[in-house]
Amino acid sequence: MIAAAWWSAKWSTVVKCWQKAGIVPVELTDSDREQPPVNQVLPLKSCSTWWFLPPVSQMNFQDVVTADDDLIISQELLDTEVIQDMGARKSTDEAGSEDKGEASLPQQPKITITEAISSAQKLKWFLSTCAGVPDAIFGQLNGIDEYLMRRVMQTLVDSKITDFLQTK
Repeated sequence: MIAAAWWSAKWSTVVKCWQKAGIVPVELTDSDREQPPVNQVLPLKSCSTWWFLPPVSQMNFQDVVTADDDLIISQELLDTEVIQDMGARKSTDEAGSEDKGEASLPQQPKITITEAISSAQKLKWFLSTCAGVPDAIFGQLNGIDEYLMRRVMQTLVDSKITDFLQTK
């Protein structure tokens, strides 16, 4: 349905829209337009405004960079306005993800290695009181314990006993 509406649009309607947006100069009249060759493929069936674009071989990088310089915009945006707009979009996106059922988690406090070891031991104790817990679960918990103990050992630094006594 949309494709049918798009292809049924007259080129004059598109030109008027583009003139209002500032893409096509308003001075350009129907008498100035040349009809494109029949064998030329155009995005719109009868839109001859593409005929006024230079061929890609005649365009340079500066033409691409300055292509939208003459567009009519409501006002020049300042850097602060762009940053504020991006921040508003980000917060809207975050709110939108919560609406879709993706609840964002609140900022969790940092857990120390001691708290992690204590929690793992409590979990192991709890599961040992439960009936029918597979041995694989206890194997995984033992692996977690070993990992946490290795982390503790990596953080410890060998020092002389005299260094310890001097600090007190």
